[in-house]
Amino acid sequence: MARPAPERSVYWALPNLFVLGLALVAVVGGIVLVAVGHTILGSAVLALAILGVLVLAQEAARHELVASGYSRVRELSGYAGLSVRTWSRTSHRVAALRLEAARLLRQRRELLLALGAATYAGDGAAFALTEQLRAVDARLAECAAESERLIASAQSRVAAERLTIGSTEIRRAR
Repeated sequence: MARPAPERSVYWALPNLFVLGLALVAVVGGIVLVAVGHTILGSAVLALAILGVLVLAQEAARHELVASGYSRVRELSGYAGLSVRTWSRTSHRVAALRLEAARLLRQRRELLLALGAATYAGDGAAFALTEQLRAVDARLAECAAESERLIASAQSRVAAERLTIGSTEIRRAR
């Protein structure tokens, strides 16, 4: 999920062309002062002009870095949060299904023992035990299929969110 770039604050910000114009005037003024003989004053004006331009360039770079870094951190934290929520919910459901499957396997083992004893004894209960065993096997297959479906759904949801935080690439056709 792409988020819009944060709005740039213009509190006490000067337009770039105006600042560059002032810096150019200060540099030219410093050079003129040095040329006319006011070396100390000209050097001071020149140094202040260069210092001012460097500070403004640093602030502009820092602002862009912070703005892009902030949005990137928000995107990554959104992805991490969705991933944690998705896998937490999925693991809870899959764990419940695995517990049910373990219970069904115990029941299946007991039914197999009872079926073997009924078959050996020639008892008429073998048919009913066979039907119960088939029902348990069907429920075991349902648990396995539901577990696989939940895991695949979680994987696809996290993969789709991962696509939103990936960098965009433009590839030319060959």
